[in-house]
Amino acid sequence: TIRVKGLSSDLTQEEFDQLARELGSAPLKKKRFFRSSKEAIPVESVTTSLAPQFGEQIGTITFPSETRKDKAIGQRGRWSCDDKFDGITVLYSGPRPDIDICAIHGLNGNAFNTWSSDSVMWLRDLLPKTEPFEASRVLTFGYNSDLKDRNSLSGIQEWSIDLLNRVGSLRTTEEVSLI
Repeated sequence: TIRVKGLSSDLTQEEFDQLARELGSAPLKKKRFFRSSKEAIPVESVTTSLAPQFGEQIGTITFPSETRKDKAIGQRGRWSCDDKFDGITVLYSGPRPDIDICAIHGLNGNAFNTWSSDSVMWLRDLLPKTEPFEASRVLTFGYNSDLKDRNSLSGIQEWSIDLLNRVGSLRTTEEVSLI
C-alpha cells in the first residue's frame, strides 16, 4: 500500500481510482532468458481511499503485489508517493465528521500495515461502513519505531508531542471529539 500526497482538493474519487489503475498498470520489465522486455500487466484490483487533509487531499492505494507497489512509488507527478506513512494520514472523512478516530501503531509497527490483513485495512475499508462511524474522520499516525535502528528511536515524549501537534493542526473545529 502507498500513500499519495499533494492531490488537488477538487479531485474526485473516480479520478483518483483512474490514477490508481494507471499507476498500477505501468509496464514492468519482464526478464525472458537473457533479454528483458517491457510488458503491461493489468491491475487485477486496487483498493483506494481519498480524504481531505491540510487543504488538499491524501489518498491510499493498495496494490495486488509488492512489484506493483514499488513501480507506483517510482512514478512522478504533481503528487508524491510513499509507503512509510509517517505523521498523520487521513483514511476517511465523512461529509461533516463529528468524531476523530486516531489509530497509533506500536513498536516495530507501521501506521498502515499494523491495521491490515489480506489486503483489507479495517480502519479504511470496514470502519467507515459501520454505524455510527459513517460520520467520523479516521486517521492514523505513524512514526519511526524500528527497534533495529537505534538512531531512529525518539522517546515516547517526542512521539506524543509530535502526535498532539499534528492532530491539533488537522482539527479545524472544537465540535469534533478525538478518540
